[in-house]
Amino acid sequence: MTVEQIFAEVFSIPANTVQDSLELGQIAAWDSMAHMTLITRIEEVFKIELTGDEIADLRSVRDVRAVLRLHGIVS
Repeated sequence: MTVEQIFAEVFSIPANTVQDSLELGQIAAWDSMAHMTLITRIEEVFKIELTGDEIADLRSVRDVRAVLRLHGIVS
């Protein structure tokens, strides 16, 4: 599963609309509950555990990719 597929699944948006510049305020469904669902899916799919700071800093697709790189995952 890709980052694009995770965002599409969590936020019910087309995967082809998921770009690095896509941010929190641009997705109406991105509320606190959806944010936790996003975190859970990222951790499940990529088999990592994010820190509280990493979770709080995730505000865009670019941020997700950056934290995955920190965990040694290229996406």
